[in-house]
Amino acid sequence: MSFVKNRFTFVCIILVVLLAMALAVRLLSWKNASSLSRDSITYIEQVNKLERLSDINFIEDKQNISTPPLFFAILFFCKKIAHSPEKVLIPLNILFSSLFVLLIFGITIAAGSDYCVGIICSLLAVFHPKLIDWSTQVQRESLYLL
Repeated sequence: MSFVKNRFTFVCIILVVLLAMALAVRLLSWKNASSLSRDSITYIEQVNKLERLSDINFIEDKQNISTPPLFFAILFFCKKIAHSPEKVLIPLNILFSSLFVLLIFGITIAAGSDYCVGIICSLLAVFHPKLIDWSTQVQRESLYLL
């Protein structure tokens, strides 16, 4: 029983370290990011367009946009808070992108893999270049956890 408890504690410590590493890598990447991607600018423009529409036009116009409505609701809320969605949404993206590391671990364990495989998969998610890039943009990929 002691071995199981010690192993569980060890895995929890490793996961906390991986989560901290994921946050640090993404925050450093955001600090060094020079500009927004084309997709980010497109999403912000769509929110500006939807903001000018009434409720009825919002429902009709939403049929032409192939993005989950929760993403636009979050963007719209961020625009109301900070007048600039990227100032609120990028830190939110960084948080959820970092939590993706824990999700990857959980999926590998649920699939029947060993803790070691889950930790290795999570470590790959910490340093995956595309995941890091998506987390520092106004994009929906990091928010799929919502």
